[in-house]
Amino acid sequence: MPIKKPSQRKLVSAVEAERLADELADRPYSANASVVKPEPQIIEEPEITDLDDELTRTTISLPLSLLNKIEDLARDRKRAKSKKGKNNSAIIREAVELYFKKIS
Repeated sequence: MPIKKPSQRKLVSAVEAERLADELADRPYSANASVVKPEPQIIEEPEITDLDDELTRTTISLPLSLLNKIEDLARDRKRAKSKKGKNNSAIIREAVELYFKKIS
């Protein structure tokens, strides 16, 4: 496909540019990713474990769909400037703490 000369290019109006930006905003990176709207849930705050407890690095394997949900939640919390965990690790820590609270 040859590059068009400036005189042949269609000029884009500000309205069209804004419409395209709105259309592309918050689109998942993967072309085959389905957009899943999370159901609003009331989640009780997990009690924070010992603040002096040292964090340790670990590796886990998750299904892609679950990882996408975690990343979407992290992105939403960052944009909302939430005080809750804003990264994958914090969200997973919160989920594990809630799990242990539930089973005990």
